[in-house]
Formats: sequence, C-alpha cells, structure tokens
Amino acid sequence: MFTVAMVTAPLGSFYISLNYIFDGNRQWAGLVAALVANVVVIGYVMFAWNEDGMAYSKSDEGAEETKKSK
Repeated sequence: MFTVAMVTAPLGSFYISLNYIFDGNRQWAGLVAALVANVVVIGYVMFAWNEDGMAYSKSDEGAEETKKSK
C-alpha cells in the first residue's frame, strides 16, 4: 500500500499542481510533490509504530492469561 502511494502520490501531485494550480511553475509543483512524499513517509512510520505496539500488547495479554490459568 505504501509502496504504491510513495510512487503515485508525489508524481500525481506534481503533475496536477503543475497543470492546474501553478500554471507550469515547476518549482512550486516540486515543492508540493516533496511535501506529499514526506506525508507518505510519516504515515508509513506511524503505521509501523502502531503495528509494533499492537504486537507487544497482544503478546503481553497472552502472557497474563497463561499466568492467571496457572
């Protein structure tokens, strides 16, 4: 999901902003593409961080249940 977003989102935002927003100004369109790429990377890091936290909480819950059953 993030791999596809990392390719399509910056390129799409570059060409959309180049043709429809900034009327051919490549510097501003490049800035928009760089910002969109950063948003995708931040989203990936947040997703990975939350996924890692869920794995630890699930393993902790399983350990507590086995202690209670003994």
